[in-house]
Parts: sequence; C-alpha cells; structure tokens
Amino acid sequence: MHALLRVCILVGFVVVRTATALVCADADKSTLARFFLPEADYGASGGRCLDGSMADFYYKPGPGESTTWIIYMEGGGFCSTKAECQMRATSVLGTSTRGPTQKAGLGGLFCSNEAANPGFSNAHKLYIPYRSGDLHAGQRTTTYADWGVFFSGHLHLVHIIDHLKQRNSETNILNAAKVLLTGSSAGGIGTILNAEWFSASAFPNAVVKAAPVSGFFADLSDLNATYPEFIAGDTHPIPLNMSAAADVWDTHTPASCVTAVGNGNPPALCFFAPVSVPLSPVDFLVIESQFDRNPLQSRLGFPTDFARALETDEGRAYLRLYGDVNRAAHQRLDNVFSPSCFDHVSGFGVTSESSTSVSVDGQTVSANALIHDWFFEVNTMPRKIVEDRSASGLPGNPTCSSVDAQTQPSRWRVPACVRACLAGCGASADMLAGSAACACAAAACETRRACSAADAAAVSAALSQLCASAPEQVQEQQERAGEGEESSESGARFARRHGAQGWATLCAMGLVAWAAGTWMGLSCR
Repeated sequence: MHALLRVCILVGFVVVRTATALVCADADKSTLARFFLPEADYGASGGRCLDGSMADFYYKPGPGESTTWIIYMEGGGFCSTKAECQMRATSVLGTSTRGPTQKAGLGGLFCSNEAANPGFSNAHKLYIPYRSGDLHAGQRTTTYADWGVFFSGHLHLVHIIDHLKQRNSETNILNAAKVLLTGSSAGGIGTILNAEWFSASAFPNAVVKAAPVSGFFADLSDLNATYPEFIAGDTHPIPLNMSAAADVWDTHTPASCVTAVGNGNPPALCFFAPVSVPLSPVDFLVIESQFDRNPLQSRLGFPTDFARALETDEGRAYLRLYGDVNRAAHQRLDNVFSPSCFDHVSGFGVTSESSTSVSVDGQTVSANALIHDWFFEVNTMPRKIVEDRSASGLPGNPTCSSVDAQTQPSRWRVPACVRACLAGCGASADMLAGSAACACAAAACETRRACSAADAAAVSAALSQLCASAPEQVQEQQERAGEGEESSESGARFARRHGAQGWATLCAMGLVAWAAGTWMGLSCR
C-alpha cells in the first residue's frame, strides 16, 4: 500500500509539475555540510586536489532509513598543459583551500520539499566539487612530471565513497538501494566515465542510473572543418583525439568500452560519449542541447561573439551543420532529452529549477521532470525526446536561447551599442546576468550616450523585447564551478517571484534611473 501511494504521489507530481512547474521555495533548498578526506588515510593514495590540498565534498544525510542517493559532480572545463594546470591549481577549480564552507541554496533535484521533489527530497545528497582538472577521471597518486600538480579526480570519488562507508552508522551508505549519478559539463563527462565504476564497485547492490548534463559531446569529425576552416573553404576530418590528455591524467575509462573497442584502439576513444554510452551496462538518460555552445567554441573555433557570428550566412550555415551532427547522435540514443537550444548547462536544472522545456503530446517536459519519471520508473513521459528544429534548421525552442531570426529576433539582432552596454554590465542579449534593472538601465543609458538618433528607435524596441524575454534568460553562469550557487541577483529573484510584471517593474526602474540621470545632468557610466 505504501509503495502504491509513493507511485501515486510521483504520478501526481509529474501531472501537476507539467502544468504548474512547482518551484523549490528558498526555505526548502538544501544546505550541505563540508567534509575533507583525512590526509593520514588518503594523502598518499590519490586524495589530493591539483595543488596538493586534500579533496573535499559536501554531504547531507537523508532522514530516517533513506536508501536513495543523489550524487552530483561539478563542472568547469579541464586542463592539459603545464601552464594551464598550474594556473588552475590556484583557483577554486584546483584547490580546496578556496572552497565555500558549505554548499547552500541547492534546489531542483536537491530540494527537500516532497511535493516539489518527490523521491529525491529525502535522499542522501552528495555534491562532489571539481578540483582535479581531469574530468573527474585522473588516477595519479603523485605529481605529474615536473608540473607539480596532482590528477586524481577518479580517485577522489573512490576515496569519498570509501570514507562514507567507513562511517556507515552515520550515512547508511551500505544499504543504498537507488543511486542517481549526475553532473554538468565536465561533471557530465565525469558521470559518463565513472558510471560503470559506481555501479560495479561503489554500489554493487544498488540500482545505479546516470543522467549526464551537457557532457555528451558528439563525434565532430563529420563536420570536416572547424569554423575558421569552413569560412576559408578548407575541409578535412577533425581528429577524435584525447590520447595526450588521457596520458597526462592516467585516465580511468569504462571497462566495458575499453574491452569492446579493443583491437589496438586507444582507451581514450572511450572518452567520447557516443562510443562509451551505448556500450555501458548502466542505464543512461542523456540531457544535452542539440546546439551545445561549449564544443562549438572550445573545439571548433566559433567566435566568442556568438550574436555577431550568427548574423552572417556563414555562421548560421555552420550552426546548422553542427546541429545536424548532434541531432543524429542523439537520435541513436534510447533515453535522451534533446531540446532545440543553443545552450550549455543553462536551463536544465538538477541543482536548480529547470527552465528549459519541450512540449510532447500535450505534456510540457523539463529535464528534472523527465529524470524523476525515468529514475523512479513512473513512465508517464517518453524516454526519447529529440525536439524538432525551427523551419530554418536552427535552434527554435522558445524556453531557451534560440537563434532563428524569424522567431527570436530580439535576442540576437541587437544593436551593437546595446550589446556593448550589456557586456559592460556583465550581461548579454541572451543572458541577463544579475539584476535586470542593471541591464535595462545600462542599455537605456547607452541609448543616450553612444547611439545615434537613427538608432534610438531600434535600441528602444530591442530593449523592450529583451526585458520581456528576461524570465527565460536567467541562467546558471558558473556551471557550479565557483563558490556562488545562485544564478541571479536579488533583482532577478524579485522579478521571478512577481512574474512578467516583476520584470516590467525592474525595467521601468532602469528607465526611470536613466531619465533621472539625464534630468540631473549625471553620467550613467
């Protein structure tokens, strides 16, 4: 009877959430305490961060006899050269000496409210910081060559689980029955690389499922050119090669994949999700944008000024080709949430609310809702969601960053003076980072200060549309890689709480501030 009630609650959650998008209240967001691996136990066996400080983790036990666990692996790129890694070792991505004393404000699948987060609300919550620079996969117990840094990401996981098992009376980890492994960006890749180990070694008696977020990077060799080469008309296969980095890190790779590819192929081939995920015995649900920005820029040389590049025919043509490759890879998966978005991590949630959604057969499905449905086998949602693109073949999902000039012009065809002003405020046309009042006031100020009279009407229209679309654009900025976990400042929180009217109010405040500054003869910037 109790099990039936749990299923009913979960089904009810899915139905209600798709209609009302339940949000985790601030009071229900989780705060996880910080712990360090003891140096005496793990200092000589791979328990150190890049800089040699001891690895840390954040943990909150589940109430009562909870046997459900959710494990999140933080993202934040990687390093593979001496200079990069030595610089990284001085940051929060390479040392535990600079990490926050607790991990606070975690919502989404970490929310402690059962109505907003059924099943996971009472789970044991484990958050793995990313301080190894090696995609959570390194296995070195000493510093590498003369670099003076440790690559021990996989061993951090091994030792953290061992440390929790040594304290089973407090953690009940030996009785774990259901485990969700997830992570974003580099943490998503780490999820793919470590899922099999978690299932076979860390939790051999539990059901382990993996939901990597923005870590399923397709084989880009089919593109036949980086963006600069595409512009120049120089086409050739893009090498699929991570062997050098794998050797530096002494990388852990999934055993099933290494065995299957065999025949002289390098184990580093298993770094690539399209190769390793289909070969894994672990149940995966891949969460990935069809037009993920990260590989587009980091591997393919797409300009950092995305908006400017996408105003050109060449930029849009290349983006279509890139989307074709990703879309084909996603279509080959059994379980996938693949919205037609131009985002990386942003909007998917996991440790925050999901803002990106896809309409399927009358349902509005978000990443968090689909993870619930799949993990607890509620089975009210399709397992394979590969959203259609816009008519022009470009990202067209209205709940995330989209670039089709016919349907989403305000976010990309923004006058240069507005783009510059927003950038000065730490924001962009597709991401109002921080206070909406700041962005709106800055753009209004720029209208007076730098735009010609001929541009004023266009600036005013663009500003109006940007502010109207702002609720869709407040996004996670640090992929949980830094100390701040909130993706928006107090102004954005106010606006979200009061809906569209709140955003309008903040924009009006910005315009009033500009008008006052003009009247008083003050300079806005």
